[in-house]
Amino acid sequence: MLRRVALSLGMISGNALAWSGAYEGQVLVQGAQLDKPNDPDTYVIDKQQAIRASWREAGLLSFGKQLKFEYGLYLIGHQLSGQDDFDHLSLMYSDPRNRTTLLDTYIQRQPRMDIYATLDRLTLKTQIKQVRVNAGRFPIEFSKSYIFRPNDIFAPSTYNQLDPFHKMGVDALQFSGPIAPLGEWKILGVLGYDPVTEAAIDTDGRYIFPVNRLSPDRSSLLFSMMNTISENSLQMIVGSYRSTLIFMASLEGEFTKTWGYRTEIKQIADSKNFKYEFSSVLGLDYRWSDQTLLFSEVFLNGAGFPSSDYYDNIENSPYKPLAQFGRYYVGLGMSSEITPLLTSRLVAQHNISDNSSFLSLNINYSITDHFDVSLVGVGAQGKPPVAGALQSEYGAYPNSLGLQTLLRW
Repeated sequence: MLRRVALSLGMISGNALAWSGAYEGQVLVQGAQLDKPNDPDTYVIDKQQAIRASWREAGLLSFGKQLKFEYGLYLIGHQLSGQDDFDHLSLMYSDPRNRTTLLDTYIQRQPRMDIYATLDRLTLKTQIKQVRVNAGRFPIEFSKSYIFRPNDIFAPSTYNQLDPFHKMGVDALQFSGPIAPLGEWKILGVLGYDPVTEAAIDTDGRYIFPVNRLSPDRSSLLFSMMNTISENSLQMIVGSYRSTLIFMASLEGEFTKTWGYRTEIKQIADSKNFKYEFSSVLGLDYRWSDQTLLFSEVFLNGAGFPSSDYYDNIENSPYKPLAQFGRYYVGLGMSSEITPLLTSRLVAQHNISDNSSFLSLNINYSITDHFDVSLVGVGAQGKPPVAGALQSEYGAYPNSLGLQTLLRW
C-alpha cells in the first residue's frame, strides 16, 4: 500500500517547485524447524530452530513530471538455536558480482546471529521526450518462467529466500523507449565487480564488508527488444555479458482461454576459454478454474552437470554461483485461491541428473489488508552428503516447517 504526500518547495522563475512522494514498507518474520541431513562433515548439528526476519522500506519522490528518485532500505537477519553451519542462510540474497559493497553493511555477525542491511534501491529516473532513463541501483528481470529461470542473470533469486517476491537491485544504467504497438526497447549497462575475500574484523570488533573493486571485464552491455501481438509476447536480448557473448529470448502467450505457454532460451559463448552454454525452459499452464492455475516446466541447464560425480567441480564452475547443479530438470506447480482470504502455492522440482527432488508449500491467510499469516514447508529427497561430499543436489537441503507473518503499511 502506497502512502502519498505532496508539498510545494519555494519558487523558481516565479513557479512553485512541487514534489510528491509515495512510500511503503513491510516486516516479515519466519520461525522454522530445520531437519538437516545427518552428515557431521556437512552440518555440525542435524536439527535446529531458526528465526528469520526482514524489514523493508521503499519510497518514490517525484520532482515535477520529469524527475523521480526511488530508494529502498532492506534489513534482514536470522538467529539459530545452535551453531550456524549453513553459510548464513538469510544473507544469500546479495550478489556482489553486480553490486558495490559500499551500500552493504553488517549490523551484527555472530556464530548464531546475523543482521545485515543494504541500500537495495537507489535510482534516479527521468524522461527525455520518449526515452526513459534509469540510473543507480534497481532490479533487472528478463526471465518469464515460474520455476526454473535461466534468464534471471542479475542477482538471481535463491530457493531459501525469505521474501521470494522481492527482486534485489544491481548497479546499472538503462535507456528505454516504446515500440509500436505494445513493445519496448532497452539499452542496459550493468556494472561488474571483482570477487572479494572474507571480510575482516576492524579494531572495534565490528564485522565489515571489504570494498569490491569495479571490473570492466565483469560488466555487461545488453540490448533488448520486446513486443506483444495478439496476447503473445516476444523478447530478445543480445550483447556482452561479463566478457562473453550472450543471446536470450523468451516467448509467452495463450493457446486458448485455459491453456498457456512460456519458453525461454539462453546461449552464452565464451570464445576466449572455449566454453559454450545453452539453457532452455519450456512451460505449459492450465487454468483449471478462475481460482486455480496449474503449471509445468522442463529445464535444460547448460551450466549444470550430467551427474553428481561432477559436483566437486562446482566451486570452479565459470558460471558460479549456480542456481541449479544438474543438467536436466522437471517441475510442477499449482497456485490456488481457496477463498478470497486464503491462498496456496505448491511447487515440486526434480533433478533428473541425480534423482533428487524438492517440494515447497505456502498456505497464506490474509487476516486484514495489512497482515498475513502463512504456513511454509520445504521437503527434500535425495542421497545425503557423505563426508562432506555432495551425492545429490536436493539431498543436501534441510527439510523445514515454519510459520510466517507479514505486516504491510
